[in-house]
Amino acid sequence: MSYNNILLALDICSKGSKALLDLAISIAKPYGSRISIVVEIYEPELFILCDSSTLEAYKKIFLSEACLFYKNLTKNIDYPTSFIYTYSIVYYESVLKIQSDFDLVICSDYYYDLGRKSELLTNGKDSMLDNDILISHIPNSLY
Repeated sequence: MSYNNILLALDICSKGSKALLDLAISIAKPYGSRISIVVEIYEPELFILCDSSTLEAYKKIFLSEACLFYKNLTKNIDYPTSFIYTYSIVYYESVLKIQSDFDLVICSDYYYDLGRKSELLTNGKDSMLDNDILISHIPNSLY
């Protein structure tokens, strides 16, 4: 099966992100599919207690760290990718909001577990996903 638009949800702290990116490329390359990487900046509820100037400073720091991580991750690949930058309080919330524009969502089992625990990312009858999801196991040594 071919996919036109692939959404790749990566954990910025995971060494397994490279393996997931390689997997997405191997699926996309034969068909010239588009790969979009969601850069989800997680805002813990603790940030709600911050004043707006402090929160903006934290956002800038997290965004610059995320940009650096993804720039290094995609530096030596031979396939075009685009980035979608989002902020959310719930870690997987952004994926749920934008996933309907994609044929396939690729994420690690860790990322998926967060959503499954809230029963949002299941492929069952109450699923909030409109598409296929590929969950790749990342060994603990790569977290």
